[in-house]
Amino acid sequence: MMALVSVFIVGLLFLLTGTGTFTAAQESCSMSTSTTSCPSGKSCFLTKSVCSFEVDFTEDCPGVCDTALSFDVSDVEQGSDAKTVCQTPCSSLAVRSDDVPMSRQSSCREGCALGESAASESACASLCAAGEEVLWLNDCVAACRRMISIQTHLNVDRPVSCPSLKSNCTMCLTAGCHYCQISQSGSVAFSACVDSSSTGDIADCVELGGLLPSFVSQCPRAIDPCASERPCETMTCGSDEDLVTYPLQSGQCCPTTECVPSSSGSSCSSLKNCTACGDATGCSWCSDGQTSGLAVCLDSSASSLCQEEGGSFTSMCDSGCSDVTCTNKTCPTGTERVVTEKEGDCCPTIECRSTVSCGSMNSCGGCIESNGCSWCNIGDFSVCFSSSSSGSKVDCEEQGGMVVSPTSGQCLVDETTTTSKITTTTDETTTISSSSASSSTSSSITPVCACSTQETPVCSSNQRLVETNDGGCCPTFSCENVVECKRGTTPSGEDCTCTRDKPNCFSCWVSTTTGNDLGCAVCKNSFFLDVNAGDKCISKESCSLESAVVSYSNYRSRCSDPFTCIDGVDENGRFCDCPSGCSSCSYVAGYNNATCTACDSSRFLVEGNCPRLASCTRNKVEGSPTSEQCSCGISSCHKCTISRDTSASPMCVTCRDSKYLQDNECIATCANNTVGVGLNSFGRFCVEKPFTCRKYRVSTKDHSLTGKVCKCPKDCFMCDWNQDGVQCLRCKNAKYLNSGACTNSCPSEQTHSGVGNYGRECRDAYTCKGFSVGGLREESCRCPDKNCFQCEFKAGNAARVAPCTKCKNRRYLLNGACVNTCPLDTHTTNSVTGGYGRECINL
Repeated sequence: MMALVSVFIVGLLFLLTGTGTFTAAQESCSMSTSTTSCPSGKSCFLTKSVCSFEVDFTEDCPGVCDTALSFDVSDVEQGSDAKTVCQTPCSSLAVRSDDVPMSRQSSCREGCALGESAASESACASLCAAGEEVLWLNDCVAACRRMISIQTHLNVDRPVSCPSLKSNCTMCLTAGCHYCQISQSGSVAFSACVDSSSTGDIADCVELGGLLPSFVSQCPRAIDPCASERPCETMTCGSDEDLVTYPLQSGQCCPTTECVPSSSGSSCSSLKNCTACGDATGCSWCSDGQTSGLAVCLDSSASSLCQEEGGSFTSMCDSGCSDVTCTNKTCPTGTERVVTEKEGDCCPTIECRSTVSCGSMNSCGGCIESNGCSWCNIGDFSVCFSSSSSGSKVDCEEQGGMVVSPTSGQCLVDETTTTSKITTTTDETTTISSSSASSSTSSSITPVCACSTQETPVCSSNQRLVETNDGGCCPTFSCENVVECKRGTTPSGEDCTCTRDKPNCFSCWVSTTTGNDLGCAVCKNSFFLDVNAGDKCISKESCSLESAVVSYSNYRSRCSDPFTCIDGVDENGRFCDCPSGCSSCSYVAGYNNATCTACDSSRFLVEGNCPRLASCTRNKVEGSPTSEQCSCGISSCHKCTISRDTSASPMCVTCRDSKYLQDNECIATCANNTVGVGLNSFGRFCVEKPFTCRKYRVSTKDHSLTGKVCKCPKDCFMCDWNQDGVQCLRCKNAKYLNSGACTNSCPSEQTHSGVGNYGRECRDAYTCKGFSVGGLREESCRCPDKNCFQCEFKAGNAARVAPCTKCKNRRYLLNGACVNTCPLDTHTTNSVTGGYGRECINL
């Protein structure tokens, strides 16, 4: 509730800062390339497309004068509904009083709705430009960006945007998006996942003969993250060779295949287990030692081929693994689950390691029972420390102490009553303190080595930071050169081993000096590489809110500080990937929050995205940060869709000069009995059959334009578009329908029919009886006086004038009007006593 109050106050401040008292309709304005007409302190907010292209080649668009809407997201309280908070300020936007379709408020509210699913703030402009419900572009974009900032402030999970699903048909349809695939000559020429509200993109897909599946079961089989690499290459082997297909590895789209010499007897490649392979003459089992890694039977002469794939021939078959069921161990509270895979083991080793700090343990027994802890006994002084701290061990031994670890010794009986602590102070001395039930003693001993302050070095992209020591006391840092270790092999073919997180790490960085695993390079199993925490694989939920969280399905995902990705690597040499078509991009905090900074040669850079198609308006690419030049090459075409593909011709979207768009041409008259639609000199087009436009929407059922925005002439509420042009069917604003047009008055030989602001018309004189013309109940009508049952709409009457001839509701008829009582001095009443037909009669 407080959030809504805050928003209301913001809106109230906005109203008070305007000139005078706020009213629903403010100063109208119009903007061309050279003029603007708003009072000082206000700007002209423009519509998106209801513009006229003038003879002087300027575009004249209607707008409204207003001050910018202010909004502070920090005022929004946690727990508020994001959409409600976003849409509340929309009601304070100024509007025009004329017939410009769709108000600024509706465009603002639609912007909030679009912001719920926008991939990033940079995508708001293109979403609003494509929105069928949006007319006021700036208001929509501002609301869309406001929605994203509110959701970020409220820690609302951002949904995956449709375009981010790229060419994965299954994920696209599952997310409620539309999938489009366009094929040419039997191959996929274009595929994309578009938002359901992008009716323009969907219409383009249909127009270009694209496939639009409605259900996942209808998805093309080849559409997956590897669509661009399929179908996989088929290798044909000679008569004396066998085709060997290696197991598909994580990250591969197509399996590795080789032709190897045929072995005598049966084909080695057809043998699926180690035992059968070893029993066959001339066959050897090739394996990389991993449970789910390389495992294939090859001809014994193909040892070099096995080594190239990261394996080796083995004669020791682990025949028992096929019968082993691995258990999933659950660890108790206070411990962490550590999974370790060892070569030759059928199942990984699962340990439960204590998460309790070693320093908090006050007895030798409890210390060494906690995994990773050791006990230091120095006479009456004892302490528990981490076994991985070589410095603490050296300190203990140099001070005459005995180190007791789970593998090196046993606790003494009297070591369970003393609690101790060793701390390194800023004056470079080690203090040992002790307390027991009977006594308390402390001493200060100068350590053998003194620590000096050093700056942490900055490593290059092919290095990693390593913590070492200078003899056991002081930590030091250095940069070591690293290479990627994948499936047990470095890029140069040397053997290597990833030891830190085998279950979730696909490849790791190993030191070129020591061969040690210095951190994961690529994670798998939907884990994220945490670059800020030593290249560890963590869950998405563990990524910090300030991180740039980037998901590449179940493989190569990461979270880190915001970074720039150029040609597949970031500033530190780690793998990254930009959205489809981007050659470089910037990732900021948030989920998949990327902005393209450069595109592939086949794409356009448009507002932080790289679409295959772009809009060309007035010889410039819309949304291009460099105002890239372009050309439609179509006479009188104002706006067209263009492609980098030189074989694809521009497709005109909007014509100018009062020309109609038909078959990618701008023509003077629609051909082949089609219907020309459009009132201004800008944006006219041809459709295949007539339609009715009501309240700015095509209302004709089963029409290609049903539900789309349309426009009737000024003061017309509903109209028909046909081969003869546009004819109004129902007028508004108190205008009269006369021969398909809305006029201020009617000819003298006709009556001004109608009393409301809608539905007035010019017609022959008639009697309105009981709300129907002539009382026949075929056409409805209404008398000006609500107490009149029957009245006469006469030729040449004035507006809203129809003398009553019979009253109802116990009213009396007097000189064509219905009155409560008759004037007693001049009239009496008739004998009627019911509610209808009472009259005043002259005395």
